[in-house]
Amino acid sequence: MQLALAIYVREPPKPESQLKFPGSNGRIQTSNPQYPQFIANVLDIVEANGGDTKVAAKAFGLSPTALTKILHADKHVLKAMQDIRAKKGRPPLKR
Repeated sequence: MQLALAIYVREPPKPESQLKFPGSNGRIQTSNPQYPQFIANVLDIVEANGGDTKVAAKAFGLSPTALTKILHADKHVLKAMQDIRAKKGRPPLKR
């Protein structure tokens, strides 16, 4: 339920000072209790920045490649990201 809300409900992004990557070494397990909130924050940032994932990666101290790998870990999260990018006129994320 939390992940569904994270995927489908967009809010204005939080200030970067309030964001902290809940994983380690550029990785986070989908079973991590903070995963849904992390995904919500990433999608909020990407939505607010015209579909640009680099801004979200920077906000969490991740490389764009690391963020892309995280997003590809769950097909529903990836679809939400691809939908945002398509709506903003950006190409799909590639692995």
